[in-house]
Amino acid sequence: MIKVILCSIIVSGLVSLSIMKFHMRMIEKWMDDFFEKEQDYITGQLRKHYLRKEDGE
Repeated sequence: MIKVILCSIIVSGLVSLSIMKFHMRMIEKWMDDFFEKEQDYITGQLRKHYLRKEDGE
């Protein structure tokens, strides 16, 4: 009986660790995509701003 309980604790620990690693990888990919898109947006806005500034002067 104790072996079954011990085995189930170990298995549940391994499963939760693997799920946590999976979630961390997903969050990391999402953050990379988010910051890449954000950087592209900021760069585009700065280009528009400086182009307007040069045309106005």
